[in-house]
Amino acid sequence: MITSSLLNEYGESHKNHTNIMVHEICVPMIFFCITGMLYCIKTGIVIWGGYELNIALLVSPFVLYFYIRLSPLIAIGMFLFLALCIALCYFMSYLGLPLLFICIVFFVLSWIAQIWGHKVEGNKPAFLKDLVFLLAGPAWIVRSLYRKMGIEI
Repeated sequence: MITSSLLNEYGESHKNHTNIMVHEICVPMIFFCITGMLYCIKTGIVIWGGYELNIALLVSPFVLYFYIRLSPLIAIGMFLFLALCIALCYFMSYLGLPLLFICIVFFVLSWIAQIWGHKVEGNKPAFLKDLVFLLAGPAWIVRSLYRKMGIEI
């Protein structure tokens, strides 16, 4: 099954407890930050209720398609997380917070932390071998959460 092989291969460079903890925080943060940065790019197209369509909403179906092909159960978790990210972006923007600035800062800090985590582990990041691992990381986190709830994929 593609889910097991891809996520197991990703897990090969994430065995050190410290590196795993860093990734459990930073991978979702990076996913949120990318969503937030894409959310800030408006299309000029106004949809329901005066809401302006953004790139995050346009890219979301393609990202979810990747996760559906990987595993429908992982896709459900990723859909929920993506919906949470978009809702958080909406509320941060509504409150007038500098979403783009916040996302850029936390994106950079999260990558620095992950590089440090890999240095502690003594392994290179998996995405250096294949860029698909940039999408596999969030799925690996979702699978880890499912396992903690007693759900095996």
